[in-house]
Amino acid sequence: MYSDLISIIIPTYNRGNIVSKTLQSVMSQTYQNWECLVVDDGSTDNTEDVVNKFVESDKRFSFFRRPLSKPKGANACRNFGFSKSKGSYINFLDSDDIFLPQKLQLQVKALQVSDYPFSICQTNIWNEQIQEDQGLRSLAIISPTPLDDYIQFRIFWSIQAPLWKRDVIENYRFDESLQQSQEYDYHIRILAKYNEYHATDEVLTTIISHFDNMSISRTDRMDKFKSNLNVRYSTLKKLNHQLLPETKSYLFSYFLSFFKIMVLKRDFEKAFVCLQRIRMAIHYVDDYNGQKFKYIVRWSLAIPAFLLFRRGDVFLKTL
Repeated sequence: MYSDLISIIIPTYNRGNIVSKTLQSVMSQTYQNWECLVVDDGSTDNTEDVVNKFVESDKRFSFFRRPLSKPKGANACRNFGFSKSKGSYINFLDSDDIFLPQKLQLQVKALQVSDYPFSICQTNIWNEQIQEDQGLRSLAIISPTPLDDYIQFRIFWSIQAPLWKRDVIENYRFDESLQQSQEYDYHIRILAKYNEYHATDEVLTTIISHFDNMSISRTDRMDKFKSNLNVRYSTLKKLNHQLLPETKSYLFSYFLSFFKIMVLKRDFEKAFVCLQRIRMAIHYVDDYNGQKFKYIVRWSLAIPAFLLFRRGDVFLKTL
């Protein structure tokens, strides 16, 4: 029973200075029946050389390059790695984060003796810049309404925390068009079908916060901005009949808040993108007492008001 193969899939890009810590944490697992597939996203540093030293010393490691036919990004690397994996269980891991030694052993044991589709553990954040433990990634990972609470960040986990049964995620892939919120989207889609899972409050993974991964702005690039909006809209549209009213309002308020921010910043291109999502999304919420058209007109007038007259606060008062 306890010899089931676990596939660990790691996308990487220019992590030659840190990926060895990640791979060493895989080697240090008390559960030994694993394979680790590292998929490079076109690194220009010494990442390949660093990884190949592990490949040469331990055949459980393998190194791949993302096929040129697939788009650049961690999503495509994860999907490609999954296609090459052989394990009964799957664990995704970023190339700058680490497993604690008992991560695989504790979670695979819980899944092998249960019908749970996946197992979640707690995660700490370590700030590499100031050499300080900054506590848990999320205070809670368990909820009686996990889909709604995950969407609203009342519970949360990152990519490295879940250990998945392969047959559970066989038909799920990361959306390769997304530049942000891809993990959020992936976990929401799975939670929409599987709302019971194993969870342990034991910290079994660590996120390393460092200079290279500190830029998490949702608005600095249009592709990232659209990705965040698109994930929320897709969730609202496709899961509308599953979500609680407050969750639908929460998602809709995401568009409204960024619309207001972009109008006030006079970033009208992003404001218009938000307005488009608002016009589509308002049909999936029960707010505004049957006066949705009136509110859409009011919000639409904010853009020309600020563009032409540099103010139009009256059109934003309802936001």
